[in-house]
Amino acid sequence: MNRKYKLKSSKEISLLFKEGKFLFTGNLKLVYKLVPEIEQNICQIAISVPKRNFKKAVDRNKIKRQIRSVFSNRISDFLQKLNYFNLKFIIIYNSKENLSFSEIEFQIIKILNILEKEITKAFEFKKTENILQA
Repeated sequence: MNRKYKLKSSKEISLLFKEGKFLFTGNLKLVYKLVPEIEQNICQIAISVPKRNFKKAVDRNKIKRQIRSVFSNRISDFLQKLNYFNLKFIIIYNSKENLSFSEIEFQIIKILNILEKEITKAFEFKKTENILQA
């Protein structure tokens, strides 16, 4: 995954948990926030696998690699659907089992589709709100 897609700042991550919206699907939890900056269409992501579910760092890193792989394969399609929104989100892996790559891929695609629907709803709501104010 390219460096510009990584969300690293602890300040931004804590702000994301305070002001962001939550989505759940199966073994994944997604915290996201649309950012009002209009400079360019960027999607920043952080991935978390809790230590209490996987004691060995090798297992946590493997799951993170699998999630990053799915995300990097799907990023171009996903950015085209964002309609020039800037998005920051965190994917949290909540399963206590080590799922296969295909199961993780299915879960991520599912949660990204839900996220896409939420973003289009927000965009349509802002559009109608601007029309009513005019």
